[in-house]
Amino acid sequence: MSDAIKNKNRISMVTLFAMFALPTLLALWLLGPGEDWMPARDTNNGTLIAPARPLPVDLALSSPARSISDR
Repeated sequence: MSDAIKNKNRISMVTLFAMFALPTLLALWLLGPGEDWMPARDTNNGTLIAPARPLPVDLALSSPARSISDR
């Protein structure tokens, strides 16, 4: 193979590797220890219903989902 083809193949492989590796490395860097970009705690708004009440069985959806076999 000529040097031009080898260089083109090498650039293609590096680009392909970067497409998959860079997002993973970025996610690990953002979620890594010592990073303080995440909130310190979670807050819940609202009140809990105690005791919990079950939903009615005949609860109808506003737009029922259809399976592929229904078509």
